[in-house]
Amino acid sequence: MSDIRSNPDLRNQETYSKVFDVDIERALDEADKAAAQDPERFSHDEIFTGIRNRIKKL
Repeated sequence: MSDIRSNPDLRNQETYSKVFDVDIERALDEADKAAAQDPERFSHDEIFTGIRNRIKKL
């Protein structure tokens, strides 16, 4: 993933969005493939409780 600190061109919102939207889309595609191959499933609460707890710590 590109780092905004090492690439001044990424300070431009349009450029930043193009670079990171592609990275995000790629990561979501990989997650979809991994989920399709793994029978384990998590509930909404199992996922978002952990996320909320991490956000509270920030």
